[in-house]
Amino acid sequence: TDYVLGPESIPHVTILKLNAAPAQASQIWAQLEPHLPKRLNLQFYGLSLHSGKSGDAWVQVNVRRSAELEVLQEVATKILTPFGIRSAVGDEWWPHVSLIHSLDGLLPSEFSLNSKILTASDVVVV
Repeated sequence: TDYVLGPESIPHVTILKLNAAPAQASQIWAQLEPHLPKRLNLQFYGLSLHSGKSGDAWVQVNVRRSAELEVLQEVATKILTPFGIRSAVGDEWWPHVSLIHSLDGLLPSEFSLNSKILTASDVVVV
C-alpha cells in the first residue's frame, strides 16, 4: 500500500487547493499571509472514511465548519483565484484533517500519530 501522507506531513485543515506551480509558492504566500489570523479555534467531531473516484481512500478527522473558517476560505478565494482554484469552495467544501490517503484503497489496521508534530497544547477538542 502506498500512503501519500508521510512522516514529513504536518497536520492541517485544507482551506483551498490551487493549480499553481511550486515556483509560485513565495508569491502566493506573500499575498495571503497578511490576511491570515494568528490562531484558529477548531472543533473536531469524529473520523470519516472516504472512497475516491480512482480506488483510493482517505481517513480524515472531521472539523466543524465555523464562521471563522468560512471567512478564511472567502478571503483566500478572493486573493488566490488568479492562481487557479482546484478544490471545493463554499457549501461544497468540508473542513477536515487528512490522516491517511491510500492510493490503492487499502488501509492499515492501526496507525499512530507523531506527538512531536502535534501536541495536546495545539489541539482543543470540544
